[in-house]
Amino acid sequence: MPFTLAHPAAVLPLMRRPLVGLALVCGALAPDLPYYVRATRLPVSAQSWYEPFTNATASHSVSGLLTVSLPLALVLYLLALAATPPLVWLTRGRWGGGTLHPVGAGDDETAAATHRPGARWVWVPVSLVLGAATHLLWDSFASSDGFLAQQSAALNTTALAGLTWIDLLQHGSSVIGLAVIAVVLWRRRRVFVSDGAPPLRRTYWAVAGLLGVGVLAGAVSVAATFDPTIHRSTLALVESVLTRGLIGGGAAVGVIVVLAVAIWWVARLGRMRRPATSAL
Repeated sequence: MPFTLAHPAAVLPLMRRPLVGLALVCGALAPDLPYYVRATRLPVSAQSWYEPFTNATASHSVSGLLTVSLPLALVLYLLALAATPPLVWLTRGRWGGGTLHPVGAGDDETAAATHRPGARWVWVPVSLVLGAATHLLWDSFASSDGFLAQQSAALNTTALAGLTWIDLLQHGSSVIGLAVIAVVLWRRRRVFVSDGAPPLRRTYWAVAGLLGVGVLAGAVSVAATFDPTIHRSTLALVESVLTRGLIGGGAAVGVIVVLAVAIWWVARLGRMRRPATSAL
């Protein structure tokens, strides 16, 4: 399958009013969330009520677009909203104030959300579904078990160095998607924060720490499941190692971010209650 973080590149052309940019991005990421949830070793069985949300087959199906991918995307969207104030605090040192604009959210979208906040929420689910749909479409021709890939014998033939055309589409589109996102982020680097000031030094330490945890967790994930005898070729072995490492590392980073956001909000609520307690 194409790399998860490359998928938001597909929604960049859709980032126009009235669609919600952040929701489009969350929708584009959502179908892959079950891979990362499974990597956390969350206990799950066929009888678990949340089993469909840990099932990547269900999240990558058209029938699961509304029943599985949409709820996952909504949870991710709400988490992204909850993470914005902690991110402002991390980069600016402020408990309140400041604005971080999501990827692709320009002045028009910000103004629309300010003047008509209710209208934004009408378009959130629409944007989430559209984002998830782009993910399914991309995977349909760039994944070995994708619908379009299975319908084309030509895509399953060897193209280069033992790689099939599907493999080339998968890896090539991932690289292109990440490159496009990198260019967009670089061009918009000055508009993500409303005051335009550079981030605090601790921001870089936090990013470095998350990357370190991700690499370590990825290595542990690979070591725990490593078996070179089950792979047909060196390329298949490399692909398996990278996939397991990225999923294991991504899951660890995700858990840390969720915990950090929760801790920040507990501390924030404590600061808000303190003046009221002092006044009494």
